[in-house]
Amino acid sequence: MAKAHKQASNHVATIRAQWRKRQENIDSFYSNAVSRTFTMENFVDSDQSQINKYFQDKADALKQRYGGRIQQLMIVPTIENIY
Repeated sequence: MAKAHKQASNHVATIRAQWRKRQENIDSFYSNAVSRTFTMENFVDSDQSQINKYFQDKADALKQRYGGRIQQLMIVPTIENIY
């Protein structure tokens, strides 16, 4: 009986060790996936801010260059009724 109990205990201990190892692999994979997600999100945020700055600079340059002309066109009266 003691021999059977010892074999069963060893088998259960082996299964628990395998389970623990699998769980550690799952946790590690999840941690890496979350880390990669944060890294990609930070990269996209940085890239988007650079794009926004580029287009804002272009819009400001166009506004500075053509702002007077656009303002003059905006104050030109429009004809409501031709007939």
